[in-house]
Amino acid sequence: EAMAKLKESPKYKRVALQNVMTHPRANVEAKYDVSVEERDALVQEAEASLPYDRYFEWNANINGIIIQLRTNVPHLYDFWVENWYPAQLESDLEPHGIIYAVDGVPGRTPFGYYNPDMRTAILFNTSYYGQVRSWALGMVAQASERLLDVHGIRAACVDYNGKGLALIGPKGLKRGSTFFRLLEDDKARFLTNDWVFVRYRGNEAVADAPERKFYLKTDITEKFPRYGRIFDRSKCENVVTNRADWTNMKALEDECPLDLGEPYCYWGSDVSRALVDPSWIGGPERYVKRSRLKAVAMLCYEPNSPAIQKL
Repeated sequence: EAMAKLKESPKYKRVALQNVMTHPRANVEAKYDVSVEERDALVQEAEASLPYDRYFEWNANINGIIIQLRTNVPHLYDFWVENWYPAQLESDLEPHGIIYAVDGVPGRTPFGYYNPDMRTAILFNTSYYGQVRSWALGMVAQASERLLDVHGIRAACVDYNGKGLALIGPKGLKRGSTFFRLLEDDKARFLTNDWVFVRYRGNEAVADAPERKFYLKTDITEKFPRYGRIFDRSKCENVVTNRADWTNMKALEDECPLDLGEPYCYWGSDVSRALVDPSWIGGPERYVKRSRLKAVAMLCYEPNSPAIQKL
C-alpha cells in the first residue's frame, strides 16, 4: 500500500535565472548623421526625461577611450558596468563620447540618433543592451582610428601559443559555432568572440580584447551544452522562459523543452545573450587579453566578391 502511494520526485533546477526581457528585443532604427543643432535638441529632450531619482551614469574605459552612459534603465546600467573596465573615478573626467539611453519618453517610437562630430548617441524607448554595446564600440573605433591609428575589427579570435587567429565574416556563416569549436582544442585560448582592436608595433599586428565580460549568444548551448552551466551563473538577456517567446523554429526538431517542464531554454531564441566572465569557460590559463595576429580567416558566401578581391 505504501509503495502504491509513492510518486516520482519533481524535477527542477535550483537556479534563479538572472534574466531580463527587453523591449524591443533587437536594434531599433537609427539616423547616423544628425546635425549639431539636432543633436543639441535631442540631448535636451533626453535629459529632460531622466528623473533625478532614476538616473544612472557610468564611465567605461574601452581600449583607452572613455565612453559615458546616461540612462534611466537599470538593466542597461547593470550590463554596462559588468561589460567594460571602469574608467578612473574622478568627477571631472570628461568622456570622449556619450550615450543617452532613455526609456518611457511619451510620444516617441523606439529610435536612435547619432552625431559623429561630437560622438553623441541618443536612444529613445529601448532597453535592449546589444545596440548600446554596438554603438559604444563604434564610437571607440571612430576615435581610435583618428587619434591612435588603432583599428576596430568585428572578429572572433583565438590564441594558439601566442599566435592569434581571427575569424571575420557576415551573419549566417557559422562564425560563432566555428569559434567555439576551435576553443575545444586544449591549446586554444579565448581572446574575444566578437570584437578586437588592432594596433601596430613594428611588423606585428597586436589584437586587444576591450571587454571585461563578453556578450555571448546563448543559443550555442544547443551544440555545446556545457555552456548552459556557465549561463546559469551569468546575467542574461531575452532568454526564453515561456512558449510565446520561442522564435528559433529551425532548432525545434523534437518537443519543446519548455513543454517538458524546463523553466527556460537558452537556444529558444537567436537574440538571447549572456554576459560571461571568460575565465569561467576554461579557467584563467585558457584566456588572454592580447595576442599577436598571425592569421585571418575570411568567411564569405562568394570567394570572388569585390571585398575579397580588394583585400
